[in-house]
Amino acid sequence: MGRSTVHYADNKTNNALKKLHNKLRPAGTPAQRVEYIIELLLLKIFETKIKQDDEFKPLRKLFSKDNIWKNPKTGVEETNENRLFSYLPTVSNEQILSELNDNFFPFYSSIQHIARQVFEGNLPQKVQDQLVLIEEVFNNSNFTNNVNTGNLGEVISIVANDIEELRLLKTDLLGDVPIDFIAEHKEIYVIKEVLKSGAKYPMVKLKDYLILNEHKVKPSQNSDVNYEVLGVSNEVGIFLNEKLQAEETNQSYFVVAKNEFCCNPYRINVGSIGLNTNDYDNQIISGAYIVFACKEDELNPKYLDALFKSKGFLGYVNDKANGGVRINFKFEDMKSWEIPLPSINEQKAIVAQIEKQKAIIEGAEKVLKNWGIDETVFTNLPFSELDKHLLFVSSCATPLGGSNVYIDANGVLDFSDAVLISKEVHAKMKRTQVKKSDVFLNITGASTGRSAVMYEDLEANVNQHVAILRTNKTLLPEYLSSVLDTPNLQSQIDKLQIGSSRQGLNFDQIRKLKIPITDIDSQRQIILELNSQLQILNGISKMKVDAEKKINKILADVWGIETVEPVAMEAEEVG
Repeated sequence: MGRSTVHYADNKTNNALKKLHNKLRPAGTPAQRVEYIIELLLLKIFETKIKQDDEFKPLRKLFSKDNIWKNPKTGVEETNENRLFSYLPTVSNEQILSELNDNFFPFYSSIQHIARQVFEGNLPQKVQDQLVLIEEVFNNSNFTNNVNTGNLGEVISIVANDIEELRLLKTDLLGDVPIDFIAEHKEIYVIKEVLKSGAKYPMVKLKDYLILNEHKVKPSQNSDVNYEVLGVSNEVGIFLNEKLQAEETNQSYFVVAKNEFCCNPYRINVGSIGLNTNDYDNQIISGAYIVFACKEDELNPKYLDALFKSKGFLGYVNDKANGGVRINFKFEDMKSWEIPLPSINEQKAIVAQIEKQKAIIEGAEKVLKNWGIDETVFTNLPFSELDKHLLFVSSCATPLGGSNVYIDANGVLDFSDAVLISKEVHAKMKRTQVKKSDVFLNITGASTGRSAVMYEDLEANVNQHVAILRTNKTLLPEYLSSVLDTPNLQSQIDKLQIGSSRQGLNFDQIRKLKIPITDIDSQRQIILELNSQLQILNGISKMKVDAEKKINKILADVWGIETVEPVAMEAEEVG
């Protein structure tokens, strides 16, 4: 079996678990130590549930002075008030092992049979599951054989004082793990269900915090009502789908309220889920969707929305797909997902942190989207055909393999899909050998018109998707690349392709492009000014990236892990 790694968050409970591992180090392997920890935790969890869970309350009778139990190990009839975990810290370090061996383990090894004495009728399923687990674990225990008494008192003290009862009560230790598997591989069970990868908040299933929307209408039967039809996009979330006229169909639609979630059960694996922040009159969405709300006094919808965008949720959804491309994600699946649940005030604070970073991202994106080369620097300059300022224009056939785009949207050369060719082939392709300071221009496909300067000095060739523009002494390469990115030149390029069945430029069209021209010194000054603008733009881009990293860090802290990778989705719009 592969070794499991546990990442501890900086909180009291997980620090306690880490200390327990260290204290029990002499008792055996990491897997064995985890077994011993689970046995002590089970004792404390059982007592916590008896005190706080109504379904476990009848078990309190077992630990009263009036209840007599015959110890199978000693044959003595005795009471059980000292068989709860809270009694162990009162026992001396020297006596703890014998107390566990003689009294606790025999009692809990037959707890299911004993419990039936105080319940009328069948045991509640939750109680029975817990008792079966305890019985199975303590019947297969090696605790008293391998754990010495040297620091057992300290171990008991850590479990008694440093493990948070609230977290234990809200953590589902059972899940769907088979009992025989637990008995054989308890270390996996503990790491998955108890330690929860170091989550710093109680892990809870969503089933107790969601409200299913079952309110449907048929717009075709209410022609006097103006309905606003919503859709879901994995880019913008829920939006007003003005294209769809609901009254023209006979389908049923859900009436959607503000702060309700809408998800497409067949496309949720590509991000088709969103929180509705709209508040239109009569807003509806397709009846094929799952629509639900949060119990907002316990679960902040914006907090849950942030978790839905995490890698953890996508992984859960894909697990439910069982490797299939098509998925049918049900509301029952949603209810079964486990999330870290801070207090409602902590959720509000987390949402405020995330929204602050989102505002930075949205502001940066608006600037980046609307930014373009400032054409005022070319005002009053005469225009000249590009051909007059070029030494050379060339392109070539593509060697086997390779890409049709080598310049990205930011005017940066991208060699990630470049193809290696032999020196013999390179020598034969003399007209397409590149030189330092060449300007590259994409001349085919959707990326036609993108340009970049070759700043590196290396042996390389271009393919038929890229043209080499080699300037003469009247034109600086950086100046040409900047000019090609202006709206004026992009408009010229677009007009050349009108009516063409295939996007692209030929050499003759390139040579006839008209560019604003000035002397070399003025070109240098213009380049300096444009570079200054680009530095500001790069700073804004960095602000956006930093804000995205901060959101990932906030979510990582919530989950109690090192990092949370953003989920990348292809843009999709669903009605």
